[in-house]
Amino acid sequence: MKLVIPILALVSTHLFAGETEAIAKLKQSVSKPVNLRITKDKHDGTVREIRVNAPGLGNSDIALFLEFPKLEQLTISHAGYGPEGRTGVDFSGVAVLKDHPSLRSFSAGGAIGKEYLAALSELTNVVDLYV
Repeated sequence: MKLVIPILALVSTHLFAGETEAIAKLKQSVSKPVNLRITKDKHDGTVREIRVNAPGLGNSDIALFLEFPKLEQLTISHAGYGPEGRTGVDFSGVAVLKDHPSLRSFSAGGAIGKEYLAALSELTNVVDLYV
């Protein structure tokens, strides 16, 4: 019984470390800190909701959301628009979220082209999809 507590503490610390690193990387992809809103569970401190307004967000950044295993709601606004208009990012990388264990609500906004729509159609785990 004494071994259970240290093991659980280790798992919890590892979970927060992964989330902390992913948050730091996301902050690099947003132009202003106010453009990234993160809501954490008041009991265990894990990330439950992310709202990001990030014209510079790309396919490689989308995989960062997998680092939040208890993420339930994700909103990405102004995706695909950089300082000079559309960046040419197709957001097909959003399909990686189809295996997310807890994501149930996804809101997509921005440069939504056919590649992005096709990838969104793969999110069969998402109950509420807003485009």
